[in-house]
Amino acid sequence: MLVSAVASDLCHYSPRMSYGRFLLWDTNDAQIRAFGWLLLLLWISGILYITREFWFGFSRSHNSPDEQ
Repeated sequence: MLVSAVASDLCHYSPRMSYGRFLLWDTNDAQIRAFGWLLLLLWISGILYITREFWFGFSRSHNSPDEQ
């Protein structure tokens, strides 16, 4: 009985979003997924910003050893 109830819920699942004055989410899962992607992108951006000298070399604000 529980399996058939879950299966019927899966058949009728349709994540719809309506755009009007406000963004409305039909499911809480879609909002959690969007927040998770945003959090992941912010985290990666923060790591890249902190380690930017390692990945991209010296920035223009630093003087090279030849200029000193």
